[in-house]
Amino acid sequence: MRQDFIFLSESTHGLPGGPTLHREKLPVALVFACLSVASVYARPKVKESDSLPGVVIPQVLRGWRRAVISREDATCRAGPATPESTSSALSHAALALSSPTPDPYRRLAREPDAAEDDIARGICEGEFLVHYQPVVDARTLSVASAEALLRWNHPEHGLLRPHAFITYAERSGQILALDRIALHQAATQVRAWQLISCGPSSVSVNCSALHFSTADPLGPLLRALGDTGCPPELIDLELTENVLIGDVERAIRAINAVSALGISLTIDDFGVEYAALNYLRRLPARGLKIDRSFVVDLDNDKTRTIVAATIRLAHRLGLRVTAEGVETRAQEHFLRATNCDFLQGYRYGAPMAAEDLEVHLAPTRQPKTAVSRREP
Repeated sequence: MRQDFIFLSESTHGLPGGPTLHREKLPVALVFACLSVASVYARPKVKESDSLPGVVIPQVLRGWRRAVISREDATCRAGPATPESTSSALSHAALALSSPTPDPYRRLAREPDAAEDDIARGICEGEFLVHYQPVVDARTLSVASAEALLRWNHPEHGLLRPHAFITYAERSGQILALDRIALHQAATQVRAWQLISCGPSSVSVNCSALHFSTADPLGPLLRALGDTGCPPELIDLELTENVLIGDVERAIRAINAVSALGISLTIDDFGVEYAALNYLRRLPARGLKIDRSFVVDLDNDKTRTIVAATIRLAHRLGLRVTAEGVETRAQEHFLRATNCDFLQGYRYGAPMAAEDLEVHLAPTRQPKTAVSRREP
């Protein structure tokens, strides 16, 4: 049967019945279903539903019956059926919008102390792992690097993304352990890719602001590089702007020391938190990332002006610019026309396991040697 539209998903927490379609497993993204900010985005043709204001749906939904979408997980389940089932699919989507958040998130929010204990247990049990999202060169659209994104393979709730646990990890200080896990796994993987001349040439890793307020901010970095044999130039640390809240001078000294190791530094989520232009000239950053909230709003003339000006400013300061959250051809066209350096988003691939990323890259990048790939 012809599949005109395919709903995409990453996880299925709390959703009953039906198969799960994983976003990264689908060869063609004809429909992108995402309920972040309580909206559903669809490709290639979309319109706003009259019965569900604010929800964007496909103009035609043929060949699929059930559609259960969760707000938090951008999840959708679907099954083959007849054209007249479109209204049924919309009813299920409306139910998902009005439903409470999935069980693991609701439980963690209700029991923060238990959540912190569960995180500690997960760390000890080795349940945290890294997925990688490709970042492409805006000129060639070939993969230039990848961002390492932490996931929790929870024994009860399945694969959880950071918004389920990061708040509790930061409150308890466990974020430092999670930073070390992500850094060590990313360094191990990018070093393995380098040895077989396959995969992204560098990996960016998110780093908590708390890391730079510790007595030994270099220790975890030096241990990760030493244990894995990873050259520092293969690692790019992403820092949010709130790293400079508090003892600014101490943070800048720590950041300068990290940069002296040869590790690149990028200011993440630029423009959405506590940005001060003065910090751009004081920090040894080599790049900045334009937050996805600007990219998804590029239909707005003021947003387009802000993004274009940010790119020009960054280039004048010698910084490389990455735009996050690129999903459409129109966004890609504008960002390339304004000389953005790198693009990242579901248009180029979802976060995925290292082995899946290698398969994703296989058509465009071949290993130069016959060295066997070692497990990450």
